Amino acid sequence: YGSDLTVINSGTITGTNGGAGPAITFTCGDHIHALQAGSVINGYVYAGCGCGGSNTLRFGGVGFGGIGSTIPPPQAFDLSSIGPFGQYIGFSTFEVTGGAWAFSGTAVQSDSWTVTNGVVLLSGDLSAASLVTVNNNGALLGFGGVLGNTQINGGGFFVPGFVPGARQTILGTLGFASGAQYVIAVDPSGASGAHATGAATIAGGTVRAT
Repeated sequence: YGSDLTVINSGTITGTNGGAGPAITFTCGDHIHALQAGSVINGYVYAGCGCGGSNTLRFGGVGFGGIGSTIPPPQAFDLSSIGPFGQYIGFSTFEVTGGAWAFSGTAVQSDSWTVTNGVVLLSGDLSAASLVTVNNNGALLGFGGVLGNTQINGGGFFVPGFVPGARQTILGTLGFASGAQYVIAVDPSGASGAHATGAATIAGGTVRAT
């Protein structure tokens, strides 16, 4: 409980009433709640208490080194636990800065997300986000999930599927900057790929076939 705090958690935090009440309460100010592998929160996390400030929910861990690097075992996270009626309340900045995170469920907030030095395995729905940006050594791996507007910047990786014929659904635009990496699975029967309902903008990048 307090203001202008950074809480980094890789263990278990249990709130009042055996986890039925608040586990962490951030008061006014700028806050970061950083989840890492092994994190378990039993109870609600309140950010800002409605009095302003910048409230960041960060997904961290060991950095990703790019193609050929070992991806650590993913930590599961339900996107539907974020929002005014969820477990994580009052956050408006979302960033993946390390580790591997398996996102399921449906996000309801329109705030943007960034992925840098971390890996997202997406089986959930992030299409409500105004923009998902993948930066250097960030990786976005499609496992049947749904995206909205998506931008892959230099050094970022986008893998729309791991078997030929798999499709990543994007309800919005898809952009590739110079140095972006687009990794697809190919065999004689076809290739994996992305289907965007909006414009696709290619300013450079590399296509890798596996």
